[in-house]
Amino acid sequence: MYEPRNGFVEPPAWSSYSAELLERYRAAQVARVSRLDAVARAHLARHVAATEESEAPGFAARPFEERQAVLRRRASETVMVVHRTMADPACVDAALDPSPRDYGSLLSERLVCATVGDVQLEVTTASEPLYFNHINLSDEYAMALPTGDELVDRFPLRTFLSDPVTGEDVGRYNHRVGDLVLHPDGLLHWPGRLRPPYDPFELPPGMRRCGLSIVYCASKPTPPT
Repeated sequence: MYEPRNGFVEPPAWSSYSAELLERYRAAQVARVSRLDAVARAHLARHVAATEESEAPGFAARPFEERQAVLRRRASETVMVVHRTMADPACVDAALDPSPRDYGSLLSERLVCATVGDVQLEVTTASEPLYFNHINLSDEYAMALPTGDELVDRFPLRTFLSDPVTGEDVGRYNHRVGDLVLHPDGLLHWPGRLRPPYDPFELPPGMRRCGLSIVYCASKPTPPT
């Protein structure tokens, strides 16, 4: 993608990729995702197998070392670090999915809607629980906004807080539209969460809805005060 021979040029000029290159690139992306999925599902299968083994009859009678190894596998939740998740040619080739987006972005408009010094307001949208979580640069406050869609605005919301090292849940918020929710610095947060096997649920045609939230946060690492 960043090879000049493939059509990339340095910013601020936009790059231009051939149809043949894009076809090969997309095929390679699909293959890479399949490999990553296989690794992730293997980790999940290992965890499920250890859980079932630890709950099987007679487990308590097994030698201590065996039980310890199984319980460690059960307690361990492997973290996969996936690089290049934004390696999309549309980031640097405006002819792909044309829109007034900035160079280097897949978004039609920036999510940051206001900035004062190192503090900013962001607008986010979501139409299903998330595959991922993240740690903030600072304490962060979020509020789900009214959308005008009664089904969305009456839906109960839940945000999970997790330890970034162990992955264990340390808290959760049950909230609704209009509630101000703290995402504490140093903890992972999930505004909704998919459970194993992490497949999104099917939505009938015309039934997908989209929520809207506003987030108050810092634009650089800022310790809690």
